[in-house]
Amino acid sequence: MDDRFLNPRNQTLEFANRSRKNLEFVEDAYAAGEDVHPVTQLTLSMLGLVVFPWGERHHIEFQAKNKDFCAMENEGWPTWKIICDYKDKPTVNLSDLIRHLRNAVAHGRIKFSSNSGKIEDVTIVVEDEYRRPEKYNKCTNYNYWCAEIEGIKLREFCMKFFKFITDTTG
Repeated sequence: MDDRFLNPRNQTLEFANRSRKNLEFVEDAYAAGEDVHPVTQLTLSMLGLVVFPWGERHHIEFQAKNKDFCAMENEGWPTWKIICDYKDKPTVNLSDLIRHLRNAVAHGRIKFSSNSGKIEDVTIVVEDEYRRPEKYNKCTNYNYWCAEIEGIKLREFCMKFFKFITDTTG
């Protein structure tokens, strides 16, 4: 690979840090009355955190498998409401959640409850579809996995996941 691509932006931690900084910048600009949209930036930050960790992806996923999904709330992680889960392979750890989020976002299966710019006014729904729905739980239009989270909790999740990436790779 050409040396031009050996820069900090291509490292997971640096990209995640820039995603966090951009979210905070947009939130501050919105609070100051600027015509920006924090919910959009929050969604983009989630993309930067869960979809694009390049080099250390396998290491992060390995560590995430050790983080029990049900125990995360006791560790201060915000709660995702799983509406529909895959019966034979339920969401049991952070790695499962991240995999579903990647798939949902990559395939455009993300919905917002409101057009409000205020993070606290919006609930986000993500769906991860399986190609052969007849074999699995048929809730939510044949999507086998579906979850929702309040915008403010998604922000908390992104910040917590940023810390997880920092602790894991930093």
